[in-house]
Amino acid sequence: LIDDIPVKLLAGKRQSIRLSWNRREQVIHCHYPRRVSAEDLQGFLEKRKTRIRMIAAQALTPEDGAVLLYRGEPYRLLFTPAGREGDFFRDDTAGIIRARFPQDDDLFFSRWKAYLNREAPHCFEERIALYEEMTVHRAARWRFRAMCSRWGSASPRGVMTLNTLLVMAPSSVSDYVILHELAHMKAPDHSPRFWNEVGQYMPDYRLRRAWLRE
Repeated sequence: LIDDIPVKLLAGKRQSIRLSWNRREQVIHCHYPRRVSAEDLQGFLEKRKTRIRMIAAQALTPEDGAVLLYRGEPYRLLFTPAGREGDFFRDDTAGIIRARFPQDDDLFFSRWKAYLNREAPHCFEERIALYEEMTVHRAARWRFRAMCSRWGSASPRGVMTLNTLLVMAPSSVSDYVILHELAHMKAPDHSPRFWNEVGQYMPDYRLRRAWLRE
């Protein structure tokens, strides 16, 4: 258990550690290389508590009064099954997100995922425009979707994808991911040239990146 969230450990022939939600078992799967020691694996999971909580928030049906993150701020979840079916209503003044469907609804994951997908363009489009103008790198297209193991990606054709889970992260963190992907238009790898490009526009990028790794 990590922060009372169940995590199933699965060793295998792989090069990296990957976290994903298994809907059938209702548990987070952690796939890791057999060569990784128990101590190192525990350290990896401890450093990624935020990531684990965000995966669980998309997957588990929380109780009334549970805390959900939106733009890095905690909101209290209240189930109020009235109004339009399947919607979430966010009250920024009260710090409340109202779920307009019954608490025992078994589709919370799908509804929350759809909500994040709808919110993502509104959250990111202005910041994307800012960093495209700042860096003079313009993507061919931006896409927003849920991703299991990445916060973002950049294709060789200039198509950028942002993980809609970033709607739950602070703006400073999603800004880092936007800049990170745009920097790949100058350097496709993670060479010193790439990090120099990121650092040129965001000197504190290491602090922002650390939030994603907590």
